[in-house]
Amino acid sequence: MKSAGVKRYGAVSQIYRNHKSDFDDKLMLTASGLWNFYLMVA
Repeated sequence: MKSAGVKRYGAVSQIYRNHKSDFDDKLMLTASGLWNFYLMVA
């Protein structure tokens, strides 16, 4: 997986300022899953 495609989602490419535990991992997991789905469908 290339990270350039995942960075199309604004939440991944912007500075993360939330202090909830493991939220950044869940955000990256969600963005990666969406990008992989896009690659499969396209």
